[in-house]
Amino acid sequence: DPREIVSPFSHKRVVWGPIFLTQHRIFVFAAGVVVIGLLYLFIKKHKVGMAMRAIVRDREASALMGINLNAMNSFTFALGAGTAALAGALLGAIFNVLPSMGELPLVKGFAVVIMGGMGNVQGILFSGLILGVAESLSASFISLGLSDAIAFAILIVILLFKPAGLFGKRI
Repeated sequence: DPREIVSPFSHKRVVWGPIFLTQHRIFVFAAGVVVIGLLYLFIKKHKVGMAMRAIVRDREASALMGINLNAMNSFTFALGAGTAALAGALLGAIFNVLPSMGELPLVKGFAVVIMGGMGNVQGILFSGLILGVAESLSASFISLGLSDAIAFAILIVILLFKPAGLFGKRI
């Protein structure tokens, strides 16, 4: 049965021109921007982040350079699980909490990664923005029930013309 997480923020709406938002949604957006920025900096600048990227590029060479592959795999998994847990905790106050609540966002996230180009953080952010705006506009002007289908149709069209994604490189 669905559970609800009580938000520490009031349900008072914040009006910004034609946009109506709650304080909690603004907090979730701000927290998301901060977490994405910190993860980006960590992966690009920190020694552990560089080791993670090295393993993705060439596992054997990374192991020969002294990077502990098992420790890095465990750390990467823990980082991903922690990020997913944070997202669930932040979104639990907006949506009802169910065991299956993450299925559609998981599929959409996978679609965003494919559309942006595997391993390209800027491309993934850009494709997430494209799909989010397309979904929002299609839900507002066409049909709420078709918004997911339209988002996936955009993905299919992009992949027909750019199989490696918007910013991906052919292998």
